[in-house]
Amino acid sequence: MNLDLTTRTAIVTGGTAGIGAAIATELIGLGANVVCSYASDHERAERLASELGNRCVTVRSDSSDPMSTIEVVDAALSSFGSIDIVVANAGQTARSPIDATAKDVYDRVFDANVRGVWTLLEAATPHLGSDSRIIMLSSVRTAMNTPGTALYTASKAAIEAIVRILAKELGPTGCSVNAVAPGATDTALLRSVNDQDAIDAMAASTPLRRVGQPNDIASIVAFLASPAGKWITGQTIYADGGLGL
Repeated sequence: MNLDLTTRTAIVTGGTAGIGAAIATELIGLGANVVCSYASDHERAERLASELGNRCVTVRSDSSDPMSTIEVVDAALSSFGSIDIVVANAGQTARSPIDATAKDVYDRVFDANVRGVWTLLEAATPHLGSDSRIIMLSSVRTAMNTPGTALYTASKAAIEAIVRILAKELGPTGCSVNAVAPGATDTALLRSVNDQDAIDAMAASTPLRRVGQPNDIASIVAFLASPAGKWITGQTIYADGGLGL
């Protein structure tokens, strides 16, 4: 199986923590150059760049700001000369019923999860060559219809719709477009909206009897980004340990 990404350049949004950092680490391990965007934690970004070496560049960016997103694309082009892989990982989560969701929460979730992806794709796609890859992070919530998650689930359902349409729009260029939908994955984001009892319940309801780890998701993203994944497009792959069954 050919997983070699030597000479390939990837952008990974939200790439300095959790699933994003695992994806960046996996791609670099396969030979890629990676530009990781991050929202605020400069020290953490510097530590990751130090650990991963000169094939990792970190850029502070507000993913919902078009000008800020253009700076990430420009950093990839100026640092490595091309863009071959785009991983839209940055996002926000929320849990609240529709009649108790503040407008600022709505804006925060949709700005990060939909507008942020849209502005990234708008900036990056003109620079993608043949045999390129776009991979977006969705969520198992789109298959579960869990009460209290309508806002977050709707934002991820929008991503899956974009994947299906963009796969057709970009297919003639040789670019594949897919989504990876994690289940419960042990990150700071998961723990920001779930206590330990809730996380334990997720593990108990998963056929594999655990929550996922960031590397579980990163390996699937890496496969889709690699030559081995070139015949897959327009798909949402559920990486959830069976949670959504």
